[in-house]
Amino acid sequence: MVEVIRQLGSAYESPNYLDTINSTKSQPHVFLCHLRKASPNVPISRPNVHPFISKGWAFIHNGTIYQAESLKRHLLFVSRSDGSDSEYFFHYLLTKIFENQENNSILEKIADAVSSLAVEFTALNSMLSNGHDLFVLRSCKLYKNHYTLYYYTLPHGIIFSSEPVEISSLNSNQWKSLTNDSIIRIHGFPPIVEEMKIMH
Repeated sequence: MVEVIRQLGSAYESPNYLDTINSTKSQPHVFLCHLRKASPNVPISRPNVHPFISKGWAFIHNGTIYQAESLKRHLLFVSRSDGSDSEYFFHYLLTKIFENQENNSILEKIADAVSSLAVEFTALNSMLSNGHDLFVLRSCKLYKNHYTLYYYTLPHGIIFSSEPVEISSLNSNQWKSLTNDSIIRIHGFPPIVEEMKIMH
């Protein structure tokens, strides 16, 4: 069962956010949480709240993609947002994933989709999952010290975050920065990690 909860406003001020975290009865295979500001000129509305869900996939993104509406997308991916650049990019990636399914791995398809992107962007930092595999992408052109991604390896899982999380149960020295223009696939239990460099 996949639970999706979207809410406007600050997670810090939201009792519903903490209630949701604390009510999780078992550790999910993949857990996505998106606490970011909106892109400029994108309405702050419930349809624009991440994660976006389509055809068994979930997606969250940090950054701004300009003219994202021009990205090639299959007609089967219907927009449900108020013009979110992130949702346009999500549908663009899914279109690439579902094309020629017998050729190339999903990791390769995502890397190819990013390398052939013909629009400008600040960052494409994102996480994409089908519930079994998690794909984590870091690609930024501007503000590289701002659009960071870090990961922390645990015995039975991996935490990804845009910045190191400071809590007593995690050693602050064990956070590692994800290299710019790279994509990671995490699958299996305990998790297996595959990394691919994105060529522009």
